[in-house]
Amino acid sequence: MSVAAEKDPQHLAIVAALAGAATPDVTKARVVDIACGDGEGLVASALALPGASFVGLDASEKKVDEARALAEAVGATNVRFAIGSLDAAEALDGSVDVVVADGVCASLDDAGVTRLFAWIARTLSPCGIAYVSFDAMPGARMLGVVRATLAHLTPDKLVRRELAAGLLAHFEVPLDAVEPAYAGMVRFKAAQLAQLLVASPEADALLDDLSGSEARAFYFEAIARRADDAGLAWIAEARTHDVLDEPLDPAAAELAASVAPNDPNAREQYTDFFRGRTFRRGVFGRKRGDATNALLPSTLHVATRVRVADGRMTNLQGVSIALSTDARALVDELASSAPETRPIDRARLVPDDPESRASLLVALQSGALRAFVTPPSICARVTARPRALALARERSRARLPASNAYGERVSLDDVGAAFLAELDGTRDLEALIEDLTRIGIERKILPPTGADRSKVAASANAMLAAFAAAGLMEA
Repeated sequence: MSVAAEKDPQHLAIVAALAGAATPDVTKARVVDIACGDGEGLVASALALPGASFVGLDASEKKVDEARALAEAVGATNVRFAIGSLDAAEALDGSVDVVVADGVCASLDDAGVTRLFAWIARTLSPCGIAYVSFDAMPGARMLGVVRATLAHLTPDKLVRRELAAGLLAHFEVPLDAVEPAYAGMVRFKAAQLAQLLVASPEADALLDDLSGSEARAFYFEAIARRADDAGLAWIAEARTHDVLDEPLDPAAAELAASVAPNDPNAREQYTDFFRGRTFRRGVFGRKRGDATNALLPSTLHVATRVRVADGRMTNLQGVSIALSTDARALVDELASSAPETRPIDRARLVPDDPESRASLLVALQSGALRAFVTPPSICARVTARPRALALARERSRARLPASNAYGERVSLDDVGAAFLAELDGTRDLEALIEDLTRIGIERKILPPTGADRSKVAASANAMLAAFAAAGLMEA
């Protein structure tokens, strides 16, 4: 699951609903992101929810300009962007159904974090929810070891990526014997880098983060206390299973429960101690008793997002996923219809059953499944006039990893990116074969006279099938 996907309003509302909290109707929601960056995630959400409205704020004028250009290019008319951060957010009028504050805490002092939660509490609608991410202790302190390890890397980007992956791979070996929590965290970062070696923009961003200065980090209890003071409560994590390969040991979970039997925030803090968690992605809402959810789990559409090899299940980032028997059965069944979604009532899941809801929640948090209120319009086969998703086409034109219907980034080679950018639904296969021939000649992959038409046609069909399987094609 990508960062954009984990803070998508649909995902946040579904996680909150499965955790038993009241949720807004995201199809008509007002969404504010106070650190939207280049706007990719917000634009994707805006395209998926045309009846909702979105406001993106960022302190960088360059990022805001990029976000505006992207929204205009893909025709997202229900999103606007402005320069600013928390100050600008506090000046917005009206209530907000979904607040996204990704990484904002890293630049705030204690008073600033208190102010952030106070603004969220003032702004949220009665059933509103907020996503607040932050570097978590004690894992963030452990991550300092990784930062020190990567501090002397060459500025050459390609060499830098390869060296970083190698350093971390060797570094985890002695740690396994003396400190498994450190080793698990290093192993995860090494796996991230290994998967990103062919996707330079993401790899470089990860390396910049790992080799840069440390961000402000917080203990979970401290954040939960500030939320509590503002009248808010932590509901659940938007995403988990990103630090250690194995789930929390049952004995450790039982110990945490016995130490703090009546304090869920303290129990969560102990899980961070036991797992060495480096980052949290919390979903927060108003404190309240029983409330009617605007979101009914029985109306959801779901799709699997896993790989299974040698009996080991991983998410698309290569991190192991441990699921209950019920959740594993659901994931296995949905694999037959990937990449398309399926209504949840056809997936042999009774969403009103507490155990089934818990299994579904864990599967969503781990990245094994994606769920939608409004399912994406995915085409899993090659059609007469293929059409790629607008956001995927635009990112491919910029030679960036393409965004698929699940908010995931799909890395393509130069020819693949150029070919995907041509798929606007106006060309039949004959015209696309000509396009691919032209692309091959321009990039000197093919001779100036072109190539055997049957071979180009076979390549075109193979790429179209791969695009469809990756969730890049629109119905």
